[in-house]
Amino acid sequence: MSNMTNAPEQFAAAVCPQCGGQLKVEPGQKFVECPYCHTISRTVDVHYHQHQNTNYSFSGSNTTVQFNAGQDLETLVKNAETHIKLGNYDNAEKLYKKITEEYPQDYRGWWGLVLSSTENLSSSEHPHWEIINSYWKSVNATAPQKIKEQLRIQLNEYEYACSHYRWWNKIRTSLRNELNGLTSRQANIERGKTKDVFKAIGFGLMLVIALLFLGTELLPVGIILTVVSVYKLFIKFDKYGKRTCIGRILSDMDAIESCKNEISQLRQRITQEDSKYRRPPSIPR
Repeated sequence: MSNMTNAPEQFAAAVCPQCGGQLKVEPGQKFVECPYCHTISRTVDVHYHQHQNTNYSFSGSNTTVQFNAGQDLETLVKNAETHIKLGNYDNAEKLYKKITEEYPQDYRGWWGLVLSSTENLSSSEHPHWEIINSYWKSVNATAPQKIKEQLRIQLNEYEYACSHYRWWNKIRTSLRNELNGLTSRQANIERGKTKDVFKAIGFGLMLVIALLFLGTELLPVGIILTVVSVYKLFIKFDKYGKRTCIGRILSDMDAIESCKNEISQLRQRITQEDSKYRRPPSIPR
């Protein structure tokens, strides 16, 4: 039997216009949903290309099957990278896991799992370092030296940013507790001030009513008592050094204003520091 090679098997492959993922379009189908980004497109809007899947060569009685694995790998990597850019980290993780299963020698699959599990090195809240380190061991074993050094720098910067976030989170918790204490103190002072204000108003009304019912002969005495009472009501301290009703009201007003200023400063500081440390800084790639 003479040597011969058959023509490569061809099949039509559609490409998602949103993420570039491969689509399978059935004959006569009008709409298709992307299995990666779940975008629904009209079949007339998707792009088609010829994709060489498998080559068969015959030599005598032996048949050799050669898979075009490189192109399949690059397609998987491209689709996974697109999902990372779109923020679809769950879909990216599925693709990267497929890469590590079918192409474990390619570091991009393992590094992709690092990216998808850390939301592209941006999630600083409770990263699972045991899992991340297990992925990194595979990156370390498969990546070329120069690329490995570059990726190590990125991972170190991310680890430092997470550590700094944990440090700030402890301080933030302390500041929040202080803020809650000040807010509670302000509320207590305001309640006390309200009671004193009602006492002062009530005392004034009683004096007015008493004057109205006093006879003409006792009116001078009533006026003198009123003046003395009002004087005692409005001075800050009595003869024993204790705050009077009005003295407590004025003191409470000062204390409330002080609490408001401290609360405003604390909130401003928390907001400013949050903007710095809530997420790790952007890492150049």
